[in-house]
Amino acid sequence: MVRVTLAGAELDGFSTASPTDHVRVFFPKGEAPRMPSVVDGRPQMHEPMDPNRNYTVRAYRPEAGELDIDIVLHGEGVATAWVARARPGDRLGVMGPRSSTSIPLDRSWYLLAVDATGLPATERWLAELPAGAVVTVLASVVDAAEVRPLATAAQVDVQWLHDGGPTLATAVRDFEVPDGSGYVWVAGEADEIASLRAYLRDEKGLANDSFAVDGYWRRAALTLEDR
Repeated sequence: MVRVTLAGAELDGFSTASPTDHVRVFFPKGEAPRMPSVVDGRPQMHEPMDPNRNYTVRAYRPEAGELDIDIVLHGEGVATAWVARARPGDRLGVMGPRSSTSIPLDRSWYLLAVDATGLPATERWLAELPAGAVVTVLASVVDAAEVRPLATAAQVDVQWLHDGGPTLATAVRDFEVPDGSGYVWVAGEADEIASLRAYLRDEKGLANDSFAVDGYWRRAALTLEDR
């Protein structure tokens, strides 16, 4: 995982309200990114456009005019190739966020269950939750080399899943839901976690405003560069 910090006057007016906010990033083949035009606030998709991927807004510092995104490096993907040759002054195109999901910050407990694509949002969750919030993190990564500290003022229990351990979906099903009002957020491969929506609602009895299951990528169609 590599953190890329973007800066420039073009970020004036940028806003982000939720840990799950994401932007579409355009990786230029030339000096300047070719992006959709915007008409009446709506993007007009047209060709030619540069390759693009969705990424979580890891952090935005309006006073410094800086935007952070984290990129998973793997294989020979578009983003991986760009990061390998990136230098200060290189340009990317950024569009979004298109909308924000309201995230409760007053629950008695939280479960954040993610694979590598959900780690940037998880780090932002942990940065924004109030001190003392009770949080369990289930993080599925390829191997122990991807384990890293997660800074937070919350009261957090982190369980890293790798090297033959349980899948993310299995770990969520094995989680003992505490008493009190909680919130569950799951992000990962869409097909693996899809059944967790019905499980959390029907078997665990969570209200619709107490959980979200977000398919961040699909194994058959996308790459781990998304989000």
